[in-house]
Amino acid sequence: MSKSTDTNKATTPAITDANVTTVTLETPIMRGTDEIGSIDIRKPKTGALRGLNLADLLKLDVDSVIKLVPRISSPNLAEHEVANLEPDDFVQVSTAVVGWFVPKSQKDEIKDKM
Repeated sequence: MSKSTDTNKATTPAITDANVTTVTLETPIMRGTDEIGSIDIRKPKTGALRGLNLADLLKLDVDSVIKLVPRISSPNLAEHEVANLEPDDFVQVSTAVVGWFVPKSQKDEIKDKM
């Protein structure tokens, strides 16, 4: 009986998910002895938006973003961790969140103008 090993793991490029935006933090979050240097922000489904005002999210309302990010982040962040982000990191995360509310056609128009 021979053992099979998966030698393709190291050479296979990672598949990117069009419904995830990765934010690299300028100041990592410390969770005990673990350091979180980047956060994946998933495109929210309607259920994740319950109890939130969409207009507030689009205005980058701090309280609304603090409530939403734990619902759509990986690793899952607690509200207090989002609230303790440095301002530059909070803006990056907020921008990633709001980016999911812009229709693809409008994103394409913006890219064409750049």
